[in-house]
Amino acid sequence: MIISWRPPKDDGGSPIINYIVEKRESKKETWGVVSSGTDHTKIKVPRLQKGCEYIFRVCAENKIGIGAPLDSAPTVAKHMFDPPSPPGKPVVYDITENAATVSWTLPTSDGGSAIIGYILEHSCMVAWENPIDNGGSEITNYIVEYREPNQKGWAIVSSDLTKRLIKAHLIENHEYFFRVCAENKIGPGPVVETKTPILAINPIERPGEPENLHIAEKGKTFVYLKWRRPDYDGGSPNLTYHVERKLKDSDEWERVHKGSIKETHYMVDKCVENKTYQFRVQTKNEAGESGWVTTSEVVVKEDLQKPVLDLKLSGVLIVKAGETIRLEAGLRGKPQPEVTWAKDKDATDLTRLPRVKIETTSDSSKFVLTKSKRSDGGKYVITATNIAEPPGPPTNLKVVDSTKGSITLGWGKPVYDGGAPIIGYVVEVRQKVEGQQPDAGWKRCNVAAQVIHTEFTVTSLDEKQLYEFRVSAQNQVGLGRPAELKEAVSPKEILEPPEIDLDASMRKLVTVRAGCPIRLFAIVRGRPAPKVTWRRVGIDNVIRKGQVDLVDTMAFLVIPNSTRDDSGKYSLTLVNAAGEKAVFVNVRVLGE
Repeated sequence: MIISWRPPKDDGGSPIINYIVEKRESKKETWGVVSSGTDHTKIKVPRLQKGCEYIFRVCAENKIGIGAPLDSAPTVAKHMFDPPSPPGKPVVYDITENAATVSWTLPTSDGGSAIIGYILEHSCMVAWENPIDNGGSEITNYIVEYREPNQKGWAIVSSDLTKRLIKAHLIENHEYFFRVCAENKIGPGPVVETKTPILAINPIERPGEPENLHIAEKGKTFVYLKWRRPDYDGGSPNLTYHVERKLKDSDEWERVHKGSIKETHYMVDKCVENKTYQFRVQTKNEAGESGWVTTSEVVVKEDLQKPVLDLKLSGVLIVKAGETIRLEAGLRGKPQPEVTWAKDKDATDLTRLPRVKIETTSDSSKFVLTKSKRSDGGKYVITATNIAEPPGPPTNLKVVDSTKGSITLGWGKPVYDGGAPIIGYVVEVRQKVEGQQPDAGWKRCNVAAQVIHTEFTVTSLDEKQLYEFRVSAQNQVGLGRPAELKEAVSPKEILEPPEIDLDASMRKLVTVRAGCPIRLFAIVRGRPAPKVTWRRVGIDNVIRKGQVDLVDTMAFLVIPNSTRDDSGKYSLTLVNAAGEKAVFVNVRVLGE
């Protein structure tokens, strides 16, 4: 959708230097920015949802600040043109054994856009006329049957037809005889049969495979596929496509869209960064699907590309004093390059000059200097940089958990990513040895796969040994400097004394009626896992008919078919190597 506006009548005493364009859906209150830097009074708004109603607003900006917005009326996003109206009724003539000429008149409306073509469809149908005599009773249905010439028995196409037309599902390139009879309340009448066999042929064949399937672009979590229409469409222009993907070493292909797609390109998103995938595409028409065309294996990640500038100027730019100097350069690079403009050898930041406006997007950079002076002449230099290097060390490396045979490390992302996204971490371990060289003896823990989270558990450790650990971050350039654990550590079981979280309903008097079950429960914690004991406080401290259970961190006591004798005080006790904890619950059973 393209929106336009006129400059404000009052510029506030200072020239308008910029417009800010925003949009929102009519049903929502939040505004989204379409453009925050344009000096034009017309802009194309991308990525609108078809059929959705939007409101747009524009603010003008001068040196002093941003003015009040101007809102548009609600507008529905739709194509500029409508589909054409139906053509005139088709007329068939010049019929031969294997061809026929079909003509029709132009549609009354082209929908606002020139007609680019027509789609002619046909199918094999069986039809017949009403019987001359209905036998004195209304016809209730028709029975249609078929057989191949080398067969004696007839097969039913349908036995309950009320219309005099049916589409028969037959085997391609086979000949068939057909016969039809009418039926009324008394029964079926005589049949009428075709005199010669009819050859069943499908005028449309399966299409060819897509051509030139390739990966046009890939990023952190997406792959953009492109291909060409097949050279052979099977006799049908109505081609669609299926796109699938699978992870390396997997046997299962996954469809990445619903239904079929008409375009010869597709953005496959929601991929897992640094995982290896394969992608495949097939063509489809009314006759079926083609074979698959498959890409080679590809690692989904953002590639690095040095900055490339394409200055859209040849020779010397000459302007008159007072006119505007406009310079523009195409821009490419991954990660997104930073752009600076300078004049001659002066390192002055041109962006601070009030007459200068620089607008840089993902694919271009524009330099505008208004009300030029003779002193503005000279050599202007544009520089794009996206220097990438290995990242800095991870932050806050520490032990977050430990057992007798394992240690779990946690850390934060590096403060500096090196100018490229972090793609993973390498965890290393070595036994502590006095006088050992700083880089000697280290072994990589995560050999099988890259660590993408900021936590890792190192297993198969000896509780009698001291270990040193270090973690390095990695980007697409390489491995950065490691962060080392401050002190050597030994694996050991972390002791946590028992804790009991008693539900609020358990802290008061628990009342149940006789015959109903008594249910007591609590959340329990502790390391190692504590021993759980339920008792009834009394002479023998024994629960005679209760069912005790422990599910994950929930401890239960259930006494079915309670009686008044089950009233009293119950205790829950936890015991482990770190300590002991107990709580009490009072229970009253009402009735007999």
